[in-house]
Amino acid sequence: MIVFGRQGCAYTKKAREALVKPLTESTIYYYDIEKEPDVNGLTEKYKKVLAKMTGTGATVPKVFIGGQFIGGGDETVEAVASGTDFLFTFAFNFEIFHRD
Repeated sequence: MIVFGRQGCAYTKKAREALVKPLTESTIYYYDIEKEPDVNGLTEKYKKVLAKMTGTGATVPKVFIGGQFIGGGDETVEAVASGTDFLFTFAFNFEIFHRD
């Protein structure tokens, strides 16, 4: 699971908080689109690619679970609240295959 977001963004915070409830912080990879080192202009390239992949423009967050785009902050909260099957399938599979 990966969350592309931005520190200080209320929607990014909303998505992360919603995901931490059913999962654990260690199952979520967070990529701050503005804090990562901008090597050779990659940050702008990431933004463009993510916008094109998702059809949502340059907004954040962009949440992916198992390679499937879930949406932004509101959509992620809705998916967690509704008990969306793929969210819990991801959590179950992660716990089964990544035990210490």
